[in-house]
Amino acid sequence: MPPLVALLAKAGHLAIYLLIVLLPICGYVAVSGKGLPIDLLGLLEIPPLPVSTQVAKLVKELHEWFGNAMVALVALHVAGAIFHAVVLKDKVLHAMLGRATV
Repeated sequence: MPPLVALLAKAGHLAIYLLIVLLPICGYVAVSGKGLPIDLLGLLEIPPLPVSTQVAKLVKELHEWFGNAMVALVALHVAGAIFHAVVLKDKVLHAMLGRATV
């Protein structure tokens, strides 16, 4: 892969991993502003954080932005995998699926 493409791939992966962490944290803070606990499948209840409604509203907006960014990054990731399979005809997609080595 050209160095720029490799750098973009690493940056995209890092951004996805970062959003995987940030999205639930922002969601928790946003829901806490309403005084609601988080119910985890009826097994565990996480009490709300003491945050103001103003902070919760701001974090809710951030949560929505992060969610949209995640959708865009996943779409780019899928497009990149298809590009590798169809245009470059390399084994990157097969390696991602565990069917071949690159």
